Amino acid sequence: MKGASHDAYLMNQRITSETFRIRPYLINQFTRILNALNQDINNDSDRDDGPKFGIPILSAPTRKLVRWWLNKAQRRLKLREVVQPLINKNRGMQCEQCLSSSPNLFFL
Repeated sequence: MKGASHDAYLMNQRITSETFRIRPYLINQFTRILNALNQDINNDSDRDDGPKFGIPILSAPTRKLVRWWLNKAQRRLKLREVVQPLINKNRGMQCEQCLSSSPNLFFL
């Protein structure tokens, strides 16, 4: 029994070390992919050959729903603006889960 748990421990250590070794590479690749997609989206939105949409005519319930959604979205943005500095101020110098101090791991 002890041999099996020790083997599992060694395998877990090996997997963890390989994962952390590959992680910066994966982050860089992911960033490159997102930048390429963002560039494609920006290029598509710059074109003026798409259809022109007018101002829609909304019924009273639909207008009320859109206003409710807009107010809720504005409230969330305001709360994020207020809370984010508090989060940044209280953020530790290491990851709370793995206790790593590598800055690349904080935002995964």
